[in-house]
Amino acid sequence: MSNSTEEEALQDHETTITQTKGAYFTNGSVRNGLCGSAVVEATAAPETSVSIVRAETVSSESMGSVLGTEQQAIWFALQDCMRKRPLTRQGTRSSYTIFTDSKESLCRLSYRDSNNQNRDICEKIFQSLDRASERNMAITLKWIPAAAKLPGHLAAHNAARAMTEMVCTPSRKAKNRIYKRAALLKLLAESAARQNQQNPSLKVFSQHTWRLDAALPGKHTLRLYDQLGQHQAAILVQARSGHNHLNSFLARIKAEDLDRCSCNQGAEMIKHIILRCPKWESQRLILIAIAGPRWGDMSHLLGGYSSRKAWNAGLPVDGPKEKWKPYMKVVNATIEFLIQTERMVPRPGWRRDDEE
Repeated sequence: MSNSTEEEALQDHETTITQTKGAYFTNGSVRNGLCGSAVVEATAAPETSVSIVRAETVSSESMGSVLGTEQQAIWFALQDCMRKRPLTRQGTRSSYTIFTDSKESLCRLSYRDSNNQNRDICEKIFQSLDRASERNMAITLKWIPAAAKLPGHLAAHNAARAMTEMVCTPSRKAKNRIYKRAALLKLLAESAARQNQQNPSLKVFSQHTWRLDAALPGKHTLRLYDQLGQHQAAILVQARSGHNHLNSFLARIKAEDLDRCSCNQGAEMIKHIILRCPKWESQRLILIAIAGPRWGDMSHLLGGYSSRKAWNAGLPVDGPKEKWKPYMKVVNATIEFLIQTERMVPRPGWRRDDEE
């Protein structure tokens, strides 16, 4: 329904409200440094009435996005559907509709965008839809124009905005996610520092990462990893830290004799794999197209603030640090490229000495 006109969407809305067992309206809001999501349920008998199902301050603005809040609200609606109708009698089929004014959300969900920066919440949405189908429930996602100012949409809009007032704070679950990520990054830094002290020849993590990202330390690191799934985040950590399964690092820790790449054109380092190794020329074409004129800038490719300066103005190509954000489309493309090479995973039969 994301391609329907406003008139078609409004007509469909009138039909849906009267014919389905439940209609939900979702909305997200990003302001005052906060992200809020809300969902309301609307009924048509005896006259249109709405009730707030769930409204939550889901994160700080630095760790969220408008698209993310919209998709979070959709998931809230699906949760309520599953909670209120846990089982459906065999032979019956119940229909429920979820309305959103976010065409982008519907487009991305319609083709299960694997490069979506909010892939975790998308996967939850897909899982909920699959479970609903197993329970003989028909749940449809539909677009509704925000300009129509329908009661259900207005109620969801106001509820989401209420969750981004200055007095609000992220929910306990959201804060726990923030604290866990912050604690994880702290442990990584402490572990790298201890390793550097024990073996100066292994000063890879901090030096390599600082060369890639001139904005360290910064809150952007949390935002960067928060937008990735677990597997994607693990790949990016390896690429940014230099601690990975490539020959350059394995030779450094005496797990391999040589640091050479099998192409025999240089040491197998992350920069060589991404930019130069002829084995991955075909896989590299998509990444080159997405990176555009910034191709070759490793900082840009791996979500870091580049130390490069524009040739004509002498100013940083990424602009002021305080306004800069990682370009996730390029970061996601780089991660996808590295996944395709299969060089960021342990090799069959290989394990560290301390794992024996």
